[in-house]
Amino acid sequence: MMRFKIYVIGAIVIAVVCIVWGLYNQNVPASVSPSQGSGAVTANAGSSGDSSGVTLPPSTLPVGKDGLIKAVIPKNLFGGGNMTAEDYIKEFHDDPDANQILAKLISNDDGTVTVLCTPKQLEKYRQNLYNYSQFQEDPTVPQDLATLPSVKKTIYGDNMLTKITVLVDSKLYEQTWLDRLSCNILLACSAGTYQILSGTPPDKWHTTITIKDASTGKVISTTDFPNADMYKDY
Repeated sequence: MMRFKIYVIGAIVIAVVCIVWGLYNQNVPASVSPSQGSGAVTANAGSSGDSSGVTLPPSTLPVGKDGLIKAVIPKNLFGGGNMTAEDYIKEFHDDPDANQILAKLISNDDGTVTVLCTPKQLEKYRQNLYNYSQFQEDPTVPQDLATLPSVKKTIYGDNMLTKITVLVDSKLYEQTWLDRLSCNILLACSAGTYQILSGTPPDKWHTTITIKDASTGKVISTTDFPNADMYKDY
């Protein structure tokens, strides 16, 4: 039971960190529409390995009179009852670089978090979340040093990340808890946040993640997110 609690807490913390990473990573080039609102963005190569850019759909979130865009992050994207809005904000602000990313984070009475950002920040945020989710095998990195050694490729079913397939080495996948965590709850958190920043209502985000063996095509698991047990011990 103690091991399970540690894993759940770890999942929540890593989920927040991965979303923060999506905010401040500056190594991915983007082409942003010059319009006042949040226009389409050209992301890095698609997860299918295509070398052409992927044009993300424009966000439908409106720009306020103060020049900022408001989005609400629901509790099921940062741990629900296991992590409060205040915890979420603290995790974010504990990173010294993160304070430069958003205009403001606000905890709401219903336990959700409101993020405020400029149109430029929003598009960088969306683009990095989209690219973060593209787990891809890197042949230049030795397997024992790879961040996710079992993962071969991520395939998006659409550009809203509502359907995601992850191809893995099934043997390594079953042996590596971090890979199972990353390919499930962390990937779901990234996809859910991306959808909300694109204009999906906070209570309507969803994604189906299918894990398949890369060699045989056998389905290892198919999980619909969100669900009541999404922060389980994977």
